[in-house]
Amino acid sequence: MRDGCNHSREELLKEVERLPWVHSIDLGGGLVTKGKWGPANRLIREGLDRIDFNGKKVLDIGCWDGLWSFEAEKRGAAEVYATDYISQRSFRDQNTFSLAHKILGSKVKYHPNISVYDIKELGVHDFDVVIFCGVYYHLKHPLLAFTRLREAMREGGTLLVEGPVFSRTDEVFAQFYYHNCLDTDRSNWWVPTITCLRQWIECSFFDIVSEAGPALPDPGEKGAPGKGTSGWGTKSAIKKLLVTPGSGQCPKHPLCRGARAAAPAPLARHLGRHRVSRGRAASPRVGTPAHAVRRRELA
Repeated sequence: MRDGCNHSREELLKEVERLPWVHSIDLGGGLVTKGKWGPANRLIREGLDRIDFNGKKVLDIGCWDGLWSFEAEKRGAAEVYATDYISQRSFRDQNTFSLAHKILGSKVKYHPNISVYDIKELGVHDFDVVIFCGVYYHLKHPLLAFTRLREAMREGGTLLVEGPVFSRTDEVFAQFYYHNCLDTDRSNWWVPTITCLRQWIECSFFDIVSEAGPALPDPGEKGAPGKGTSGWGTKSAIKKLLVTPGSGQCPKHPLCRGARAAAPAPLARHLGRHRVSRGRAASPRVGTPAHAVRRRELA
């Protein structure tokens, strides 16, 4: 078998072995890429299991090697758009996505250098599902990102959000990392409290449907991340997944007076009793070296 560029499958598979991968992607025939973030995250998969992808239009933000883009396609999505911002990556010339795309015979539409802030450049405003996992804490302006995504979604769509949060529910704040470095990765900018993250999402015109997953120790507590420390231990489930429909409206916004916004379900401290489960014990991003994403964001 040869692809459109006259490469045999054997030649493509040799290229798979040569390139560095972050995702573990099943390319068929018993071959799985050697992703340095480890096996595909079980709990994200469980979140995806709660979404009907059949016939849907899907957007994957920060797709890297394309694991979740190809997964959405496999689950029956009619169209999948995969975006990344590879100008911010120190190994941006390693085109792993395109290689996996060829081997899988995928129809995913790949846009390798588009910021989430500029997602309107896709010219699509009716996405049914948006996958926004492992991204918001790498952004200087996460609220702007949520706004841009809401503008690109249809009413009643679904947004999956994943990222670190602090556990306290009595205060609304986000810890900012600039001089201090979170998890030895200088691309990490923010970690909000869970209450803060909820309000970021709700004020961006979303209703929270469900959430799950334990959180980071609060600032000042033993084990909390700080300067030069790694708060994301490989055995600590510290991430958060929110599944939110894109039909919500902000009840406090002057233009939405009287609009309904669903309240989030009650949460246990470790969020283990909720419909969509999320954590990162064996996280694919745990231990990502500082050079993997450069801290240079112009937007």
